[in-house]
Amino acid sequence: MTPRLFAIGIFSSLISATAPVGFAEQPGDNPAETSTILYEPQTLGPADAPAVITEYASVTCSRCASFHETVFPALKARAEAGDLRIEFHEIVTGPVQVSMAGAQLARCSGEDQYFDVVEDLFDQQFAVLQAAQTRQAKSKLKEIGAANGVSGEQFEACIRDEALFEAIAANGEKASARGVRSTPTLFFNGEPIANADYSVENLTRLIDEANGVATTTEADDE
Repeated sequence: MTPRLFAIGIFSSLISATAPVGFAEQPGDNPAETSTILYEPQTLGPADAPAVITEYASVTCSRCASFHETVFPALKARAEAGDLRIEFHEIVTGPVQVSMAGAQLARCSGEDQYFDVVEDLFDQQFAVLQAAQTRQAKSKLKEIGAANGVSGEQFEACIRDEALFEAIAANGEKASARGVRSTPTLFFNGEPIANADYSVENLTRLIDEANGVATTTEADDE
């Protein structure tokens, strides 16, 4: 079963049967005109950066949370320096309802807050999953949203946004077709990274090479 079909299969358990179809009303939006949306990854760094890292990750994936704690800060710094462009794709993993709602929350927070919300979701991942054990994940996600300017009403509308749901689910199908089988999965300048070596050292080497910077090794220092 593809990620998209699996996700669509749980849609009825994520939202109520009376939830509105299409985009929830937002300033300047006409729900009747936005029944579908074009999925685009969220990005950091300049469009013309010589190095591009494409990341597929889930906000409920523990390895993704570890990657964002230990490796992502170094990548973010290179993106802010103009050496790197990061393209981030949300992937839905278990628990599916929580993962999808987290991805939707990040999207609904807006481009300026998107990565702040993603980082908060990773930082508080354990708390969110613990809350899910007592059916309180929704409340915890609302707290994260509120801390980033998303009201409770906006959050409720967001997780009932069927077009956004479809777009995120369809992206999972495209990721599967690209060969993404686990999270996190990274590509560098469109190619899989050898041996899935996502260490700071290896990614720094790749970024440096793409930017024409010689990487110093211990052997060079001897």
